[in-house]
Amino acid sequence: MRWKKAPPCYDWAARFSDRAELFVQTALNYLHTFAQVLIYLFIAAIILRALASWFIRDYRGLLMGFLFDVTEPVLSPLRRIVPGALGVDFSPMIAVLLLYVLGQFLG
Repeated sequence: MRWKKAPPCYDWAARFSDRAELFVQTALNYLHTFAQVLIYLFIAAIILRALASWFIRDYRGLLMGFLFDVTEPVLSPLRRIVPGALGVDFSPMIAVLLLYVLGQFLG
């Protein structure tokens, strides 16, 4: 017995389904990569702010103002949870550690 060829409409639906699945996978891959890049850029901003705080005391400049505005929403809640000891602020280290773990979890 010979098998009949599937009608063209089913073939189109199968191809469309495969393309839709490929599109979703590609979009999710781009979203995943974008999230990881944002996490690592945020880690870099926290490290830059921590290093700059040793040398720059004026946060009114363009770069320091930007770093302060970007990182403060994450660092201020951590400062309330973990108090500094002997004048050392541990919140940037904890934030970098948490963001690194989040990046590894996404990776």
